[in-house]
Amino acid sequence: MSDLLDKKIEDVLNEADRMFIATSVGGNSSGASVFFNRDGDDLIFFTFNPTRKAEQIRINPRVPVSYTHLTLPTILLV
Repeated sequence: MSDLLDKKIEDVLNEADRMFIATSVGGNSSGASVFFNRDGDDLIFFTFNPTRKAEQIRINPRVPVSYTHLTLPTILLV
Protein backbone atom coordinates (compact mmCIF):
# COMPACT_ATOMS: atom_id res chain seq x y z
CA MET A 1 0.00 0.00 0.00
CA SER A 2 1.08 3.54 -0.56
CA ASP A 3 2.02 5.79 2.32
CA LEU A 4 -0.92 8.08 1.46
CA LEU A 5 -3.40 5.19 1.57
CA ASP A 6 -1.87 3.92 4.83
CA LYS A 7 -2.30 7.42 6.31
CA LYS A 8 -5.94 7.64 5.19
CA ILE A 9 -6.74 4.23 6.67
CA GLU A 10 -4.95 5.20 9.89
CA ASP A 11 -7.02 8.42 10.07
CA VAL A 12 -10.29 6.53 9.59
CA LEU A 13 -9.35 3.98 12.26
CA ASN A 14 -8.43 6.75 14.69
CA GLU A 15 -11.81 8.45 14.18
CA ALA A 16 -14.06 5.38 13.90
CA ASP A 17 -16.36 4.69 16.82
CA ARG A 18 -17.43 1.15 15.93
CA MET A 19 -16.91 -1.58 13.36
CA PHE A 20 -19.17 -4.06 11.64
CA ILE A 21 -17.84 -7.59 11.39
CA ALA A 22 -19.11 -10.32 9.08
CA THR A 23 -18.58 -13.99 9.86
CA SER A 24 -19.45 -17.09 7.87
CA VAL A 25 -19.07 -20.84 8.28
CA GLY A 26 -20.64 -23.48 6.08
CA GLY A 27 -22.89 -21.00 4.30
CA ASN A 28 -24.26 -19.58 7.57
CA SER A 29 -23.42 -15.88 7.65
CA SER A 30 -23.98 -13.31 10.34
CA GLY A 31 -22.97 -9.75 11.01
CA ALA A 32 -22.60 -7.63 14.11
CA SER A 33 -21.82 -4.04 14.99
CA VAL A 34 -19.22 -3.92 17.77
CA PHE A 35 -17.26 -1.27 19.62
CA PHE A 36 -13.53 -1.77 19.26
CA ASN A 37 -10.13 -0.55 20.29
CA ARG A 38 -6.73 -0.85 18.70
CA ASP A 39 -3.44 -2.22 19.93
CA GLY A 40 -1.02 -1.19 17.20
CA ASP A 41 -2.33 -2.87 14.04
CA ASP A 42 -4.49 -5.32 16.02
CA LEU A 43 -8.23 -4.70 16.39
CA ILE A 44 -9.72 -5.70 19.73
CA PHE A 45 -13.41 -6.17 20.45
CA PHE A 46 -15.45 -7.92 23.10
CA THR A 47 -17.85 -10.81 22.58
CA PHE A 48 -19.36 -13.40 24.86
CA ASN A 49 -18.49 -17.05 24.47
CA PRO A 50 -20.35 -19.04 23.29
CA THR A 51 -22.04 -16.92 20.66
CA ARG A 52 -22.49 -17.59 16.97
CA LYS A 53 -20.01 -14.79 16.26
CA ALA A 54 -17.35 -16.29 18.58
CA GLU A 55 -17.87 -19.81 17.23
CA GLN A 56 -17.70 -18.70 13.60
CA ILE A 57 -14.52 -16.69 14.23
CA ARG A 58 -12.97 -19.68 16.01
CA ILE A 59 -13.69 -21.90 12.97
CA ASN A 60 -12.97 -19.27 10.29
CA PRO A 61 -10.80 -16.37 11.55
CA ARG A 62 -10.94 -14.54 8.18
CA VAL A 63 -13.32 -11.74 9.15
CA PRO A 64 -14.01 -8.73 6.92
CA VAL A 65 -14.73 -5.51 8.77
CA SER A 66 -16.07 -2.07 7.95
CA TYR A 67 -15.75 1.00 10.14
CA THR A 68 -18.30 3.64 10.87
CA HIS A 69 -18.20 7.13 12.25
CA LEU A 70 -20.97 9.67 12.43
CA THR A 71 -19.20 12.19 10.19
CA LEU A 72 -16.87 10.00 8.10
CA PRO A 73 -17.76 7.67 5.23
CA THR A 74 -17.72 3.92 5.84
CA ILE A 75 -14.58 2.09 4.73
CA LEU A 76 -14.36 -1.64 4.11
CA LEU A 77 -11.19 -3.56 4.90
CA VAL A 78 -10.82 -7.23 4.04
